[in-house]
Amino acid sequence: MINLEKIYSQIYFGTYQTNYNTGNVDRTTNLRIATSKINEYILRPGQEFSYNKVVGKRTIDAGYRAAPIYSGGKVVDDIGGGICQVSSTLYNAALLSNLEITSRSNHSFITSYAEPRKRCNSILWCNRF
Repeated sequence: MINLEKIYSQIYFGTYQTNYNTGNVDRTTNLRIATSKINEYILRPGQEFSYNKVVGKRTIDAGYRAAPIYSGGKVVDDIGGGICQVSSTLYNAALLSNLEITSRSNHSFITSYAEPRKRCNSILWCNRF
């Protein structure tokens, strides 16, 4: 018997990494929660990955904390601040893997963590509009 999950989990496509300040405890907590949701996620052929569906709502009950986000042309604290860095890192890894990107939004500001700097991704939960 062939275990396709084991085979798929061993296929290496591409990699991308970003750095962050571990001194910002609340933001670091948010990054860790978001990455734990997508770590070891198996994307099957023909399947579409939705960051919002996999990561879920960013709430206090889910463990997220208030940290800086971009909103209305300003930097303000909000629940889940920082997790756009996770989506940007994942987005760049997907690009380097030649995966098809079907939907994305970029930040209104240039971020320091994604190179080239225009390849950053922003995410909003639909009920926040």
